[in-house]
Amino acid sequence: MLSNLVRAFRTLRRRPGFTALAVLTLGLGVGATTTVFSVLDSVLWRPLPFEDPERLVSVLEGSPGDDLPTSPATYTALEEQAGSLDHVTATFYWTPVLRGADRPREVQGLRTTPGLFELLRSRAAMGRTYRRDLADDPAEEQQVVVLGHGLWQREMGGDPNVLGREISLDGETFTVVAVMPPDFGFPTFWADGAELWAPFVLGPEQRGSHSRFLRVFARLAEGSELSEARAEAALLAERLVQENPEANAGLELTVSPLLEPTVGHARTALWTLFGMVALVLLIACANVASLFLARTVGRRRELAVRQALGAGRLRLLGQLVTEGLVLAVLGGTLGVMLSAWGLEALVAFGPEDLPRLGELELDLQGLAFALAVSLTAGALFGLLPALTLRGWRLRGALQQGARVGGFPAGDRLRRGLVVAEVALTVALVASAGLLARSFHHLASFDPGFERHGVLTLQLSLVGTRHAEPENQTPFFDALLAEVATVPGVEGAGLINHLPVGDDIWVHTFRISGQPEPAPGETPQATVRVASPGLFDALGIELLAGRPFTEADRGDAPRVALVNQSLVQRYFPDEDPVGQRFRRGRSGDDPEWTIVGTPSSRCSPWSCRWSASTA
Repeated sequence: MLSNLVRAFRTLRRRPGFTALAVLTLGLGVGATTTVFSVLDSVLWRPLPFEDPERLVSVLEGSPGDDLPTSPATYTALEEQAGSLDHVTATFYWTPVLRGADRPREVQGLRTTPGLFELLRSRAAMGRTYRRDLADDPAEEQQVVVLGHGLWQREMGGDPNVLGREISLDGETFTVVAVMPPDFGFPTFWADGAELWAPFVLGPEQRGSHSRFLRVFARLAEGSELSEARAEAALLAERLVQENPEANAGLELTVSPLLEPTVGHARTALWTLFGMVALVLLIACANVASLFLARTVGRRRELAVRQALGAGRLRLLGQLVTEGLVLAVLGGTLGVMLSAWGLEALVAFGPEDLPRLGELELDLQGLAFALAVSLTAGALFGLLPALTLRGWRLRGALQQGARVGGFPAGDRLRRGLVVAEVALTVALVASAGLLARSFHHLASFDPGFERHGVLTLQLSLVGTRHAEPENQTPFFDALLAEVATVPGVEGAGLINHLPVGDDIWVHTFRISGQPEPAPGETPQATVRVASPGLFDALGIELLAGRPFTEADRGDAPRVALVNQSLVQRYFPDEDPVGQRFRRGRSGDDPEWTIVGTPSSRCSPWSCRWSASTA
């Protein structure tokens, strides 16, 4: 083996062009495949960083994949009646304004019922986390907060004396009781940027609420299986519907392993990407194999002389396999280097919606995969030329002089590799074409408003003197007046949530003059709260009626704009302008009047939302 290695390096050094081309081709294939394999391993296969993570589950409303929040009433029923679940914990997304030494900043966090850290069985790096029995403490004892390691380093300067320090969040004072380790991150989906955690306690009057804003997590009870928890949740949902058909109409509860909602949306895309880079690897291997075969044909006299001097076929085969393995190891080493750089680039610049992005790394599994792929390819490069030696006669090879030929089996094999290369390339190009077309459709997507030149500013008044209801209108009036004076600004308006890619409010409503809807058939609509001037700023014209005006404020009658989707569903044969409705389920709620409908230019997505005045 040592002799074969020395001869292999000597042979490859004599042909630097061939060696460099083969190593680069194989390195690119191995690097791309190892990178995507490492992403698959980190995202889909690696257990979540909690104790017994396979027993952690999420309980959400809707069918699998819907990932809809649930209500305090449903959470209470799960906590009290679900025997297959332990440590049932409710959470909601929290973006408080942290007021520090220099300027206020919005941070991402989570408010949770006490018991979150008992559920996860996670310990703090410093201090103590809040406990389940915190619910029995007075309200002032519940004003505690647990910091993430990154937030502690960034905002507190890594202060080792941070425990017991008071900080201002949304104008309220919280006491820091713990700092979590660097690798702690919860939740693993939906609000995966959370960097602080604070408790909230549901009072007796809140536990009966049917407002859906909670995400519920739990741990399978000892001796319980996922199938039992799902069956119990289905029965509980049926019971809740029977007890309150109006509030719980159509209620479904989905119990999923915590890893599923974390990575479920990325699974198909990652496997598709892995299939494509696998095609790239196969094409690279076919290229190198073709080069290796051509080079073997060129060495036919050398091999014939070695055989004449006593080298058996096994010895010749060992030499060819060794040369292939050396090439593969060199290519694999380059591939590992490219993969490491690629993963670093993904962590720094990767898409934000890629789950577990911060956990990407080239670990032992990735190195083992790269080694296995490289050695398999190297053995293939060495064994393929051996097929060309079958039926080869020494005398014929020596008599052929310098003519190229004498390896009909090699010719057939090279032609087969070329056919395979072309087939793989066609498949890869077709897949790339489909992805390019999808990207083009996304890039040319019409959101229903003029997106070019539109800038957004997000702000929060919580914790300031402007947060008082009587101060909000003057503040926003002054803000819009100042923005309008900025050179280049043609229009400005306010909206509670951005039209695309932001949170949604879903409200039920009852149309005046129409029969009372049956249980479970109460109309629902997604609502945006907007100010006069917003539609002009977004370049949205009205198909009918009028826009909001300054007269639609204060004690003026309540008015709303509705989109074409709502019109087509609930007013298919009549003019919606002038129609009235009441939001909510109570007949005592204020009445709203529809005064206009946006242009039919709205895309299917943006036509889902309707707006009302603040």
